[in-house]
Amino acid sequence: MGAAQPLHILQTTDIAIESQRHRLAEIEASLGESEALIQAREAQQSAQDAFTKTQARLRALDSETKGFSEKIVQADRKLYGGTVHNPKELQSMEADLHQWQRMRSSLEDQSLEAMLRLDEERAVLTTQGQVLAEIEASWRQSQSTLQAEKSELLASLAQLENRRQQQVTAIPQAHLATYERLRQRFGHAVALLQGSACSGCGMTLPTGQAQQVRMSQGLTFCPNCQRILTATL
Repeated sequence: MGAAQPLHILQTTDIAIESQRHRLAEIEASLGESEALIQAREAQQSAQDAFTKTQARLRALDSETKGFSEKIVQADRKLYGGTVHNPKELQSMEADLHQWQRMRSSLEDQSLEAMLRLDEERAVLTTQGQVLAEIEASWRQSQSTLQAEKSELLASLAQLENRRQQQVTAIPQAHLATYERLRQRFGHAVALLQGSACSGCGMTLPTGQAQQVRMSQGLTFCPNCQRILTATL
């Protein structure tokens, strides 16, 4: 095995580590409540608040209506019960009675409107609840899948990092330093010789240089991009 081939093997491990770390970062960003779930929960809460507010309004209207009904009953009794004889007092009582009847009628109209609105809001609340349940179920399934993938990635990364440590110990420090420097610069430090061409930049090497890559026990570099060259395994 040439001197560059262990570096190429190490690069393959590094690429796998970087890919899995990138995927792990994506999973971490996706864990937690999604925007769709947050919006669905807010919509459901908004529908619940509107429904509760209308319910309270309807109870208040019913209470007011009941109060005027009681006043009307009492006024009827006094007005037609024969206990009041003063004309002015009777006239005042009759005026109050008519006013209370008008107010009760207005409250009844408002109650009817509130009941209709309550029916509409109940339908919206039911729909929003169903939407939230569906989104939440899908989200929980997605979170479970992501957590499982995360666990697998962490185990795989541990194996890859252990493999890398073993690979590094077999590489001379000078070669490893060169590899790390070129990796920082290019991302990929080692390029394959494909025929007579560098896979990193595409330059075709003279026949003599290509043969040197295949035969050399030291590191050989592409004269164009300066990557380490190695022949295919």
